[in-house]
Amino acid sequence: DALFDWAAASALTRDTGSLRGDLLALLQPWVRDTRRRPFGPVIAAFVSEAQSDPKFADAYRTHFVEPRRDAMRAVFARAAERGEVPVDLNVEVALDLIYGAVYHRLLHGHAELTDRFAREVVDLALKGILTAR
Repeated sequence: DALFDWAAASALTRDTGSLRGDLLALLQPWVRDTRRRPFGPVIAAFVSEAQSDPKFADAYRTHFVEPRRDAMRAVFARAAERGEVPVDLNVEVALDLIYGAVYHRLLHGHAELTDRFAREVVDLALKGILTAR
């Protein structure tokens, strides 16, 4: 529960004035935390446990995944208000593009989770999102 509580508290958004800045303000600290022990391995274990325990999966999504997704939804809502992204953007797919890349590296361990990686994920995702207009 303590990890879940920390996760919800850490998902607060900071308005940097730009979509890219807001996304990096959310993603880079999470990437830093995820590469720390025991946090990263614990998150990987949570993902694994969620595959076989529906009750745990529901709690994990409710207390860990959704607060992060809610924070990023708020970032995209602000960006839509500023005209940075289309108002009809499929935000759920955008969230999956960004968070999915981090989870992929965390779970497969094929490459490091770095600040540079977080920047590249955000920049490539935004390039796709902004050219899809």
